[in-house]
Amino acid sequence: MESVILVLIGIIIGFIGTIAGIGGGLFIVPLLVSVYHFAPQSAISTSLFVIVLTSLSSTISYARYGKINYQIGIIMTIGVIPAILLGVYISEFLSPKIFKVIFAIVLIIVAVYLLLRKDYGREEESPQVIQQVSQKNPFNLWLIFFGFLSGFMASFLGIGGGIILMPVFLSGLGRIRLPVTTAVATSHFIVLFTALFSVISYTFAFQSINYAIGLRLGLGAALGAQAGAYISSQQRWIKSRWIVIILTILLLLSALKLLL
Repeated sequence: MESVILVLIGIIIGFIGTIAGIGGGLFIVPLLVSVYHFAPQSAISTSLFVIVLTSLSSTISYARYGKINYQIGIIMTIGVIPAILLGVYISEFLSPKIFKVIFAIVLIIVAVYLLLRKDYGREEESPQVIQQVSQKNPFNLWLIFFGFLSGFMASFLGIGGGIILMPVFLSGLGRIRLPVTTAVATSHFIVLFTALFSVISYTFAFQSINYAIGLRLGLGAALGAQAGAYISSQQRWIKSRWIVIILTILLLLSALKLLL
């Protein structure tokens, strides 16, 4: 019965994370810490293991639909690898109490970001706009910097890094602005390698991954990611604010649970 519940939870997490581009780690880590009482390193590494399966599934789908901007994805990955090593090293000194407080603060920030985001329901830009973006020379140090930041957040907190990547892509902070679906797809492409390198690093450093729980959550998350990628690629974007509000409430409840 527990296996079925974990798979169902994984489906929901994978679906939401793939559509919103924020990653399932925001829900997986609180689940593992609050319900299963995992140590920070084990919660982070198991969450990243699940994210590998989720992002692999969604990346394959988005690649099939031709939505990924590989140029930008590869450039940002340059900054990811050193950040992962730093995040894994610092996580060694995290106590469970400090980790819960830090993660709760991140959840609250993400909740505020989701409420302030304006792209939900926005029509996808035309193919001409997407082509113009991809033909630009996107290489700049800002993209590498934000890649570094997303890699650090991923390996330090186990959240994948999408919460950094999505604002960068949608607002033009990295001097490159992407259409919504392209931003989500490229975010998942980067998160795939971020999570994969992080899992390898945690395996060598701590051997802390719980594969029994990770595989069950990951199976469900991979299935949910397929559905989320299909809906997103068909431009059936989140069209009503109530979905965002529900997601925000879930994040705030997760933050409250960590703090209590």
